Amino acid sequence: MNNHVEMEERLWQWIDGQCNAAEAQQLQQLVQHNDSWRALHAELLALHSSLQQDAELMQPSMRFTKNVMEQIALLSIETTAKKYLNKKIIYTVAGVFVTMLALVLAAAFSSVNWKGGESSLQLPVQNITSTNWGQWLGGQFGTIAAVLFAIAALALLDQYLRPKLLQKK
Repeated sequence: MNNHVEMEERLWQWIDGQCNAAEAQQLQQLVQHNDSWRALHAELLALHSSLQQDAELMQPSMRFTKNVMEQIALLSIETTAKKYLNKKIIYTVAGVFVTMLALVLAAAFSSVNWKGGESSLQLPVQNITSTNWGQWLGGQFGTIAAVLFAIAALALLDQYLRPKLLQKK
């Protein structure tokens, strides 16, 4: 069996023109003088010529190709996402956030005076002309506002520049 496979491989290389001149000469001698080589060569030549005559390559439609590529893209994303996303980790992170939110709400509600009576809460009245803006913008409030503004500006800049970058690629 191994000898037949080797014969077939060598003859295919000769038929396809992939062997050098010395090997081609040797194979030609074997085909001329050996009946089993001659029969196998004739069989392979017939198969080769029928493949060349009957093989008419058909191009699939563009929509078919696009559908296949979309399905491949979906499969590769799903398998990648399944590898990296672990539901236990997601549930743990969500549990931590829910617990933190519950603790903040519990602290807020525990500090409320639930007894009736008059409210001591009065809203401050501010006169814009007499407001000390340095106090507001230089302190902790100003720093937080500047950081939030910078984050928002970078997010908007990213949304503006990302489509242009993707179009260049």
